[in-house]
Amino acid sequence: MSHAVPLTAQMTAQQIGQVSYGVACAEVADLRDTECTAVLQQLIGALVDRAGQDRVMESFLATDFASLAWALGLWGTIWGLACLGASIQDTWMSRFLLCSDRVINEFDATGLGHLGWALGTMGFVPDKIWLRSYVGQVNARVKNFFAVQLVHVFEGLLGMGYKPREEICFALLGQARRHMHSFTATQFAIMLRCIAAFEKWTPQRQFLYDFVTHSRPKLRALRVAEASSILWSFAKLKYMPEESYTLAVFAQVQDTMYTADGEALSQVLWAAAVFRLRLPTDWRQEWSNCALKCSSAFSGPALAHSLWALAQLGGSPPSEELMSALLKRAKLILPTMSCMELSMLYGYRPEEQEWWLGFWNQSDSRWEGATAGQLCLMTVALAELVKTAPSRSWQQNLVRALQLKLKKPSTSDKLGALMLKQAASLGAIDKQLPDSAWLNGVLLETARRWGFARTLSARW
Repeated sequence: MSHAVPLTAQMTAQQIGQVSYGVACAEVADLRDTECTAVLQQLIGALVDRAGQDRVMESFLATDFASLAWALGLWGTIWGLACLGASIQDTWMSRFLLCSDRVINEFDATGLGHLGWALGTMGFVPDKIWLRSYVGQVNARVKNFFAVQLVHVFEGLLGMGYKPREEICFALLGQARRHMHSFTATQFAIMLRCIAAFEKWTPQRQFLYDFVTHSRPKLRALRVAEASSILWSFAKLKYMPEESYTLAVFAQVQDTMYTADGEALSQVLWAAAVFRLRLPTDWRQEWSNCALKCSSAFSGPALAHSLWALAQLGGSPPSEELMSALLKRAKLILPTMSCMELSMLYGYRPEEQEWWLGFWNQSDSRWEGATAGQLCLMTVALAELVKTAPSRSWQQNLVRALQLKLKKPSTSDKLGALMLKQAASLGAIDKQLPDSAWLNGVLLETARRWGFARTLSARW
């Protein structure tokens, strides 16, 4: 393989495509020694460089574009694009997309799947014109898509953050229903996660029912991350399958939980809280033991979802050892957490003053980038948890943010209901605002700045 690197300088467009296909088909297990890995990285980088020279890319066929994209997506995901040493800059990608669009109607189902998956995996988001052209070709060939290609397209669309027109969505979901009998356990998990993670997808109940029916015989083949992902996806879609199916997936998680990371652990616990399930004591103990082992690696979202779920599930509190470990982790990653993630920490009741100081500082700096729902969820959650008023400057910044993020209601009486509605869109909360003096003050000040008159004795 090392002899191929110098030869890339003379390769034609079709030779680049052929070599890229071979590179994409290489097995990770074959790259056991460091030297072989380094050579493959050099080869991919050389292929990219050659594709950008002497108008070579303009001579690519559809199969060449698909093969090169597939190789870049696959190995770029494993190593990171920077490790390839390839000049994959915006100008290179713009040219790649422009040239691929010229032959987009020549792509077959496999090529379309590889192309979309690679772009989504690498995090490149083409412009709307290219995306419409791509999904138009997907729609034209949708009857030729099988399980593998469908999963690739779903992953690609999620990665690119693009939802096609309603009729194209229906066509893709309909084709997926026709081929569900051939999906593997992994493909089931990936497809459902892609649909659930992109909130604009709205699968019909019949689709979800068919998913349950066809995936049931394959549940025992699910890895813990996949089983957790399925439960998380159903919770996101607000669809609870029949009890026997749900319990079977939770049992599969328990059987393989010793291999779980923080993401999988948080997803399954969050789903349990959303479904309001009563988890057996031994299941919760197993979860706590696994969470303690990997607590130092919890991400911000995983930590926030886990702590919110623990608060919602109630029952016997987790061990002090686990809560201490999670608190330590939260303290370390507070600066990296989003407003939404910070808002979900309210179920956690640390006593340490330094922890709360960090929390107030970090949440105060997140107002500008928060959505209305995130802002309201954090406010309601904190009012329920913290009776001591935050600093005056913190409250003033919150009032400013509420003014900017919320749509002004017709009357001041509707301000409290508006806040509850926004908060409820992101989390399970009570149907009335907490009895909090400082929250009442924040609402009064917000109403005043909007030009409403309100007395201090008024109830929201």
